[in-house]
Amino acid sequence: YTGYLSPWGAENITDYWEYMTLYPSTFPNNTAIHWSWPYQPDNAVRITGFHHISFGNSYGTRPQIYPPSVPVNNITKLEVWHDTVMNNSRNGNTVIYDLFLTRTPQGDDTHLFEVEVVIHTPPFTVYYINLLSNMGRVDISG
Repeated sequence: YTGYLSPWGAENITDYWEYMTLYPSTFPNNTAIHWSWPYQPDNAVRITGFHHISFGNSYGTRPQIYPPSVPVNNITKLEVWHDTVMNNSRNGNTVIYDLFLTRTPQGDDTHLFEVEVVIHTPPFTVYYINLLSNMGRVDISG
């Protein structure tokens, strides 16, 4: 696992702060990501941060130990767990599981498709998603 603070869109903004609290003995468990960005109106297409915890490779990173590679047709169960608390955000927060399908096992540089599973979607994210070209949709309930 790797923890990232990625302040996208900060080029023209000076009044923001962000930090990540993590504990090496339990990482990624008990990790907290905190930030404060100035208010931006809805329907503005912007990303003000891509703070995340990465498992495996993620754009230019290579883990010491790769997770096992599995062909998509052989995946019988994909299970994740999270506990997210979001407080006092006028801009909203988007929570996404972001996966990459690659041409080769551990294909750091062979990304074919990005698959996003959106867990929490504020209005500006809906606006942004509607601008994209969707290849398919999976609805899960329960």
